[in-house]
Amino acid sequence: MEKKGQASGVSAAILVGIIMGLIVMYIMFLPAEEKSLLLDNQSLEETGSDGGGTEMLLQEFPKRLDKVDDIDEIIFPNIYLVESSNAKELESLNAFYIRNGVLDKKTHKVNFEID
Repeated sequence: MEKKGQASGVSAAILVGIIMGLIVMYIMFLPAEEKSLLLDNQSLEETGSDGGGTEMLLQEFPKRLDKVDDIDEIIFPNIYLVESSNAKELESLNAFYIRNGVLDKKTHKVNFEID
Protein backbone atom coordinates (compact mmCIF):
# COMPACT_ATOMS: atom_id res chain seq x y z
CA MET A 1 0.00 0.00 0.00
CA GLU A 2 1.43 3.42 -1.00
CA LYS A 3 1.75 6.25 1.45
CA LYS A 4 0.82 9.78 0.43
CA GLY A 5 4.31 11.13 -0.41
CA GLN A 6 5.65 8.11 -2.30
CA ALA A 7 3.76 8.45 -5.59
CA SER A 8 4.83 12.04 -6.21
CA GLY A 9 8.47 11.19 -5.39
CA VAL A 10 8.54 8.48 -8.05
CA SER A 11 6.93 10.82 -10.56
CA ALA A 12 9.49 13.52 -9.83
CA ALA A 13 12.37 11.05 -10.23
CA ILE A 14 11.02 9.90 -13.59
CA LEU A 15 10.66 13.51 -14.77
CA VAL A 16 14.25 14.35 -13.72
CA GLY A 17 15.48 11.23 -15.55
CA ILE A 18 13.67 12.22 -18.75
CA ILE A 19 15.07 15.77 -18.63
CA MET A 20 18.59 14.43 -18.02
CA GLY A 21 18.23 12.07 -20.97
CA LEU A 22 17.13 14.91 -23.24
CA ILE A 23 20.12 17.05 -22.19
CA VAL A 24 22.55 14.18 -22.85
CA MET A 25 20.99 13.56 -26.28
CA TYR A 26 21.27 17.29 -27.09
CA ILE A 27 24.98 17.34 -26.17
CA MET A 28 25.63 14.17 -28.20
CA PHE A 29 24.27 15.74 -31.40
CA LEU A 30 26.04 19.12 -31.08
CA PRO A 31 28.81 19.89 -33.61
CA ALA A 32 32.29 19.02 -32.30
CA GLU A 33 33.43 22.66 -31.91
CA GLU A 34 30.40 23.73 -29.89
CA LYS A 35 30.51 20.54 -27.84
CA SER A 36 34.10 21.24 -26.81
CA LEU A 37 33.19 24.84 -25.93
CA LEU A 38 30.27 23.65 -23.80
CA LEU A 39 32.11 20.87 -21.99
CA ASP A 40 35.44 22.73 -21.47
CA ASN A 41 33.69 25.94 -20.26
CA GLN A 42 35.65 28.20 -22.62
CA SER A 43 34.47 31.32 -24.38
CA LEU A 44 34.77 31.90 -28.13
CA GLU A 45 37.42 34.59 -27.52
CA GLU A 46 39.68 32.12 -25.68
CA THR A 47 39.57 29.63 -28.56
CA GLY A 48 40.09 32.24 -31.28
CA SER A 49 36.86 31.35 -33.09
CA ASP A 50 34.20 33.89 -33.97
CA GLY A 51 31.35 31.34 -34.07
CA GLY A 52 30.51 31.93 -37.74
CA GLY A 53 29.83 35.68 -37.38
CA THR A 54 27.00 35.31 -34.88
CA GLU A 55 26.62 37.55 -31.84
CA MET A 56 27.13 36.11 -28.38
CA LEU A 57 24.28 36.36 -25.92
CA LEU A 58 26.50 36.25 -22.84
CA GLN A 59 29.96 37.85 -22.75
CA GLU A 60 30.83 36.05 -19.48
CA PHE A 61 29.89 32.66 -18.17
CA PRO A 62 27.53 32.62 -15.16
CA LYS A 63 29.20 32.40 -11.77
CA ARG A 64 28.35 30.25 -8.74
CA LEU A 65 25.02 30.44 -6.96
CA ASP A 66 25.25 30.08 -3.21
CA LYS A 67 22.48 29.22 -0.77
CA VAL A 68 21.16 32.20 1.18
CA ASP A 69 20.23 31.38 4.78
CA ASP A 70 18.76 34.68 5.98
CA ILE A 71 15.50 34.63 4.01
CA ASP A 72 12.39 34.74 6.21
CA GLU A 73 9.78 32.09 5.55
CA ILE A 74 6.32 33.45 4.81
CA ILE A 75 3.43 31.16 5.68
CA PHE A 76 0.09 31.86 4.01
CA PRO A 77 -3.06 30.54 5.68
CA ASN A 78 -5.53 28.33 3.82
CA ILE A 79 -7.78 30.26 1.48
CA TYR A 80 -11.42 29.44 0.84
CA LEU A 81 -13.19 31.25 -1.97
CA VAL A 82 -16.87 31.80 -1.35
CA GLU A 83 -19.41 33.77 -3.36
CA SER A 84 -23.08 33.94 -2.64
CA SER A 85 -25.85 35.86 -4.31
CA ASN A 86 -29.35 34.55 -3.57
CA ALA A 87 -27.79 31.13 -3.52
CA LYS A 88 -29.20 27.87 -2.26
CA GLU A 89 -26.83 25.24 -0.90
CA LEU A 90 -27.16 22.11 -3.03
CA GLU A 91 -24.72 19.90 -1.18
CA SER A 92 -22.07 20.31 1.49
CA LEU A 93 -18.73 18.53 0.94
CA ASN A 94 -15.56 18.04 2.94
CA ALA A 95 -12.35 19.60 1.59
CA PHE A 96 -10.64 17.62 -1.19
CA TYR A 97 -7.55 17.89 -3.42
CA ILE A 98 -7.44 17.80 -7.21
CA ARG A 99 -4.17 17.34 -9.13
CA ASN A 100 -3.52 17.25 -12.85
CA GLY A 101 0.21 16.94 -13.56
CA VAL A 102 2.29 15.36 -16.28
CA LEU A 103 2.78 12.12 -14.38
CA ASP A 104 0.26 12.43 -11.57
CA LYS A 105 -3.51 12.89 -11.77
CA LYS A 106 -6.09 12.87 -9.00
CA THR A 107 -9.74 13.71 -9.63
CA HIS A 108 -12.86 14.02 -7.53
CA LYS A 109 -16.41 13.65 -8.82
CA VAL A 110 -19.46 15.30 -7.26
CA ASN A 111 -22.96 14.36 -8.42
CA PHE A 112 -25.96 16.55 -7.66
CA GLU A 113 -29.36 17.23 -9.22
CA ILE A 114 -30.65 20.60 -10.45
CA ASP A 115 -34.39 21.25 -10.70
